[in-house]
Amino acid sequence: MKFSKLGFSILTVLGMTATINVSAQTNPSTLTTPSTSTALGAPSAPTKGHGFAALDKNGDGSISRDEAAARPMLAKMFDKLDTNNDGVLSKDEMKAAREKMRARRISKIDTDGDGRISRAEAAAHPKLAQNFDRIDTNGDGFLSKDELRAAHHARHAR
Repeated sequence: MKFSKLGFSILTVLGMTATINVSAQTNPSTLTTPSTSTALGAPSAPTKGHGFAALDKNGDGSISRDEAAARPMLAKMFDKLDTNNDGVLSKDEMKAAREKMRARRISKIDTDGDGRISRAEAAAHPKLAQNFDRIDTNGDGFLSKDELRAAHHARHAR
């Protein structure tokens, strides 16, 4: 299996079809979505130009309700994501929503609640189990949130 398919596998296993992914910390202004995502109205494959900047049509650094309408599920979740109730979604609000959703998805796999995924926990998720050794970059036998995030970012960095 090629490494490029690794990110797809992780996203599929983690059930992150409803996540929003603010890309690498070096460029937090770019918003991408997982390749399997349709829940936020994203395309079925990651495409440049479909990120935060693409949604921010007027370039003001936030997403208005009208701009969010381009992604039906984002529009549906708008009020919940707009945590400061200012009528727009900031990059920070989008990032916080993504992190909350990611944590929720990981906690479903992390059955013992220790904050990491063991090989035994991954075994219930065939694609994750298949790629376990690739993702476990420090070789400790557990997948940390950082290792999962790095594998996800590697998938979207191409």
